[in-house]
Amino acid sequence: MMRLSKQFRYYIDQLKQILRNADVRKTISVVVLFTILVMILFSNFTPKQVMLRTDEVAKRNIVSPVNAVVVDEQKTQELQKQAVARVQKAYQEDKDALPVARTEISDYYAKLRQILARDEADKVKQVKNLLEEANTDYTPALKYDFDSLARYLVNAEASDIDNMEQANLTIISVLMSQPITKEAIATTVSSELVVQADNLNYAPEAEEIIKLVGMRFIRPNLIYNEEATQKAIQEAKESVQPVQKTIKAGEIIVREGDRVTEEQISILEQLGIQRSKSYPLTLLGVFLFVLISYFLVMEYLRRYYQDIYENEKQMLLLGLVMVMLVVITRVLTIIQIGDRPEINALTGYLAPVAAGSMLIAILFDSGVAYFMTMMMALYVGLLTSGSQLSFVIVALVGGLVGVYRVSEVSQTADLARSGLYIAGANMLAIFSMSMIVGNIPWNTILLGMLLGAIN
Repeated sequence: MMRLSKQFRYYIDQLKQILRNADVRKTISVVVLFTILVMILFSNFTPKQVMLRTDEVAKRNIVSPVNAVVVDEQKTQELQKQAVARVQKAYQEDKDALPVARTEISDYYAKLRQILARDEADKVKQVKNLLEEANTDYTPALKYDFDSLARYLVNAEASDIDNMEQANLTIISVLMSQPITKEAIATTVSSELVVQADNLNYAPEAEEIIKLVGMRFIRPNLIYNEEATQKAIQEAKESVQPVQKTIKAGEIIVREGDRVTEEQISILEQLGIQRSKSYPLTLLGVFLFVLISYFLVMEYLRRYYQDIYENEKQMLLLGLVMVMLVVITRVLTIIQIGDRPEINALTGYLAPVAAGSMLIAILFDSGVAYFMTMMMALYVGLLTSGSQLSFVIVALVGGLVGVYRVSEVSQTADLARSGLYIAGANMLAIFSMSMIVGNIPWNTILLGMLLGAIN
């Protein structure tokens, strides 16, 4: 026991030795206050948001805390699909298509003539193989098999072969004088080629060969331009105005026991109720926000108020004022003053930024108070729900008026008059922001102004 007691005293002495260092104490104070601010801000997000999935059964009613205009994504997407369906594919002309097709037909008949000119026993088989090479998925149903067509060619006159080639070149030229897409070859182009071949009054075998060769070498003269088509599709989508609808504060978005739909999840995400990302990312965002605000305050004091920056106790006092303001604001935002979410959200006007600003101005300097007022107003915005910009502006106005008036305080009566000035400034700011936002009932505006005066 004595040995453990000595070790304990040793560690205590070492800790005291460490804490005698001013830099260590300042670092510990900064870390503790930083952690408190992060946890308080993060607590404002964790209980309010939900993680719902499509087709999940809702365990409770989920209502909108604010009046808001949201996008009906389902109807918007339907309109976008209709707009995209009206977009025609973009094509570019292939001017080499016809010359290439004519050249290939001539080459094919030249190869046929070479086979026919040979004095070989398997000439029919070679011609049959050449005909089979011309067979494609687009080839129309032929009236004769390849053996019959090969025997016809072997016995045909040279002039018949010349006439067939010329007929193929003429038909191809006529058909390809019109715009042809890849999709049209198997339908309209194939039908038209069959009609023209049947009208030649040639031998039936010759007409079938002309159909076979023609469908083998005809090609699209309009090439699909995917880039231009996708651009047109994107422009069509962007031309569709989002379908909007108004959500009233207190309106039930998802009812208990109902299956959640994609449309409801979309609305919840736009209202900030549905979490689209995990809580660690929110915690990271809060951490970075507090870190940035700490850096700005530290850098401001280091540049313009070196004496405060180097004074450990004054820095701790300034941090405590900030933390107390955040704690009080967080407590006030939890208070339920009614059954309607838009009424409960008005507690953000009770954030005591003006009191904190006046206290900092009295304890330190009006310049420090002005800067800290801006920082405190930003924190109020993160701690409130609903019209966060309104709460930030009202907190900023009240705080700035408080700093301005505290510089003229010389007795208790002056302090009371300063309170009246702050109340008036808050009420005016709340009224002006309500007019800007619009669609706010007069009783809600009056209640907000009353809370601003109480502040």
